[in-house]
Amino acid sequence: MTVFRQMAMVVVAAALASASGEETRQEYNSILASVNGEPISLMDVLPRTQAREYQLGSVYKGEELEKKVREVRREAVDDIINRKLVVADYRKGQIRIPESDIEGQIEEAAAKYGARTRRSFEEKLKAAGTTMEQFRKEIEETMIYQMMIFREQHIHSKLTPKEVFEYYRANLAEFTTGERVELGMILLDKRRPDYDLAVQDISESLCQSPSLFDEMVARYSPDSADGGSIGMLDVRRLRKEFANVICDFDEGLAFGPIETPDGTAFLRIRKHVPERTAPFKEVQKQVREKMEKKSRQEIADSYIARLRRTAVIRYHFDE
Repeated sequence: MTVFRQMAMVVVAAALASASGEETRQEYNSILASVNGEPISLMDVLPRTQAREYQLGSVYKGEELEKKVREVRREAVDDIINRKLVVADYRKGQIRIPESDIEGQIEEAAAKYGARTRRSFEEKLKAAGTTMEQFRKEIEETMIYQMMIFREQHIHSKLTPKEVFEYYRANLAEFTTGERVELGMILLDKRRPDYDLAVQDISESLCQSPSLFDEMVARYSPDSADGGSIGMLDVRRLRKEFANVICDFDEGLAFGPIETPDGTAFLRIRKHVPERTAPFKEVQKQVREKMEKKSRQEIADSYIARLRRTAVIRYHFDE
């Protein structure tokens, strides 16, 4: 979530708090969890969840809505805990983010936020329910979190070309495009007055020459486009009435009449694409990127889990 979106949510949350009664304000300040003795309140969480909670409110009601909101807030609480632990780990070390980098991010944020001077930016932050000090802390902690996660990933990520190739060989189905066919179709409603005549005419015409299919489409299915095409279909997922009749996928072949629950159909093979497994050289970059993404996530998860094992974390959720 970007800093700007968080700021927008702060405005919403602050407006809700100021417009509510004493009971709501008490709930707004209730403690949801603590990490190493540091409390995390609903006020910390709402700016991160308010937009999602609004969306949930339009879909769910009653107990189901309460359940979904608790799940969203629990996820946000865990994110805040993780962030606090990473920042604390950063404080233990000797590496420090240059002040100039933090200031540069603030200046960039001010420009994007439409503020030409530091003072005008401070006024905009105040109107949004925060301060320059709070905003600066948010910027710094975001940079710290990203830097520490990246540092862990850089240290532990050691993906080799052999591992990339082995993944490809073990997951060939992932890089295989199934056999597909584009069908043209004429579907006759059995209730149409000329049904019997139409079936006979189309059958005789296609028996004479499958190339007359488009002419039959124009005559009996004038609203269809592109020769009655119903698009590219996965051969393995063809409806059974079609699969039982189509004996060959040579382009231009026609089949029918075929009885279906929707009416009587005539088909023509417009295009056939055989199954194909992409060669390793073609997908090597894609495989590596996928594996690197997974590896980065696993390293980040492992790092967070390691920090959590030595932390005192307490939750105060009503289950």
